[in-house]
Amino acid sequence: AAFWTARKVTEAAEWSTAASNHAGEVEKAVVAKNMPGAAEHMKMLMGTCAQCHSKYRDKAPDGTYIIKKQ
Repeated sequence: AAFWTARKVTEAAEWSTAASNHAGEVEKAVVAKNMPGAAEHMKMLMGTCAQCHSKYRDKAPDGTYIIKKQ
């Protein structure tokens, strides 16, 4: 989130924070052996990541991703 906040890209910063929160919830659910809860937050995490990556990243020729120029 700090990366995007420094660049004043509020939407991406919010998505990054949401992704971090979902990752934390996945961890809590796994520790509690709550696999349905972990799966639900994992799904939400992946969706949040996909939104941001599709809007703010491009796939490079070598298969890695680079940040789109704003």
